[in-house]
Amino acid sequence: MSNMLVLEPSKSTLEKQMLEEVDLVGVVDKLGRMHKFFGSKDIGLSKDKKDMLFMQMALHSSMQHDFDEELGPTSFCLVQRDNLKFISRPISDNRTVFVVTSNNLDYESTMKKVTNYCSSPVLGTLSA
Repeated sequence: MSNMLVLEPSKSTLEKQMLEEVDLVGVVDKLGRMHKFFGSKDIGLSKDKKDMLFMQMALHSSMQHDFDEELGPTSFCLVQRDNLKFISRPISDNRTVFVVTSNNLDYESTMKKVTNYCSSPVLGTLSA
């Protein structure tokens, strides 16, 4: 995750609001590669384990897409662990927004902000 973006005064208000609540926000492609992201904290995994986590997220998102016709599209998926929440939200057939946050944060409020973020022009700068 060497291309981590540091919050600067020029960053959008939306990015600043997201960073107040989350540890990491990024876009994972269908192969599990996180190309661009921003965040204020490292999630404490080795590079190999991060790669595995992102690949798992991409695979899970893809498999959920297989049931869209019968069950409707996936809004988001939430995995809660002892110390962190991992939230993923498909934004296309090929991309998934990945969010890491602390357990004490209200996921519904966070997902509203993520949804607003996904529909904003800022996302385009992350997914390039």
